[in-house]
Amino acid sequence: MEIDMPLPQVPGPTKVLSQFHVSRACIGCGRCCGTAPRHFQIDPAVGQSSVVKQPTSETERQQCREALKGCPVQAIGEKSSTSRPVR
Repeated sequence: MEIDMPLPQVPGPTKVLSQFHVSRACIGCGRCCGTAPRHFQIDPAVGQSSVVKQPTSETERQQCREALKGCPVQAIGEKSSTSRPVR
C-alpha cells in the first residue's frame, strides 16, 4: 500500500528584477547615454535623460548600474524586487 505524502517544499531559484529611473535632478549631461545608450536617452523636450528600455539581462543591468554610478548628480535610481517563479 502506497501512501501519498507531499514533497518537501524546496525553495526555488530567485530572480532579482530591477527597474531604473531618472529623477528631476538630472542635468542632461548625457553621461548615462554614453554608458548605456540602449537604455538612456536625452529627452530634448525637457533636456533631461530618461529610461527608454529597462534591462532584461544581467549584462544590461550591469551597464545601467555603471550609468547609475557615473551620474554626477545621482539622478539615476534603481528599484529592485525579488520574485520566485511559480511552479
